[in-house]
Amino acid sequence: NNGNIKIENTYAIGKVEGASSTGGLVGYGSAKSINSYWVPDVSGQTTSAVGTKTTILKLLRKSGYESWNFEEIWEIEESFCPVNLITNG
Repeated sequence: NNGNIKIENTYAIGKVEGASSTGGLVGYGSAKSINSYWVPDVSGQTTSAVGTKTTILKLLRKSGYESWNFEEIWEIEESFCPVNLITNG
């Protein structure tokens, strides 16, 4: 529960389970979230302490990721899978 923590350029697309303090991206806390996303239909969660609620269809397009660097850091095979880190070699 530390407001000094920053979560930037992340996404969560897995099922979330737990007895308490669960959420789509973050279950509990006051971190600062920048360009981070979660999918309620996949996670099974209706809320998240931080992050932007989105859909799988939006995460399958570059336009679904605000201010992400697709030139040097991220790559996406649109309509097929969410983003991945660019690997060198």
